[in-house]
Amino acid sequence: MLFDCILGNPPWGYTFSDEEIIKLLDLQFSVVGKVVKRLNKINSKSIESYDLFVEKSVQMLKEGGELAFVIPEAILNVRSHLAIREYLNKHTTIRHIAYLGDVFEQVACPAIVLHLKKTQLGMYTMGMTISDNKKSVVIKENRKVEPKNFNFL
Repeated sequence: MLFDCILGNPPWGYTFSDEEIIKLLDLQFSVVGKVVKRLNKINSKSIESYDLFVEKSVQMLKEGGELAFVIPEAILNVRSHLAIREYLNKHTTIRHIAYLGDVFEQVACPAIVLHLKKTQLGMYTMGMTISDNKKSVVIKENRKVEPKNFNFL
């Protein structure tokens, strides 16, 4: 079953066991496969649970379907999330990023709302909205987006 819209706040910070990582590899999560290949070993600290939720959710969207998740800002530019950014760059475009800051008590990680649209055209920036507590900006032209860093603020 494919969906038009998926909304959520996937879990953050789960530590997978080696056995769970092997199962995820069997399920062919591209994010897990790329991380294991890059490190040349199974390393549970290098796989973040919300990356897997994002990948699976995009797979469960219809073409043109949209997803919005509250997730850590780290997905946009931390090296350990490169594999999910590569996946998103190929299969989605960002409609909106809302920088929320530190909104959760006892969580030392700023959050964002990441709103994606599934498209086989790849990432484009024209019409993307970037907002924080102070302002909102719409990008008016298409720019090349590199998976190395999705920092649009």
